[in-house]
Amino acid sequence: KNPISRLTIKGFKSIKNLEDFRLESLNVLLGANGAGKSSFVAYFRMLSEMMESRLQTWTTQQGKADRIVSFGVKETTRIFSYVHFGLNGYEFELESTVDGGFVFANE
Repeated sequence: KNPISRLTIKGFKSIKNLEDFRLESLNVLLGANGAGKSSFVAYFRMLSEMMESRLQTWTTQQGKADRIVSFGVKETTRIFSYVHFGLNGYEFELESTVDGGFVFANE
């Protein structure tokens, strides 16, 4: 298995724009309240749920898309991410729907 080495997250919870963030074998999250530590951890939970085809269920459990995108769906309608691991990468964009879920806008 190749661990995630770089990560870009835009529009996810309190993470408005995290670009080309390098991950090492040990990463420590430090910061003030509201800095995005919990959002960073929640992002990996969302990835896990996506890989298990449970994105919509997870979204509903979180309180729908409005509570997942940065500053609500009136300001942020999409989540963008790029995950780099080994020689490969995975890029996706999730767009909020009128019923509070997500659809893949790009993959």
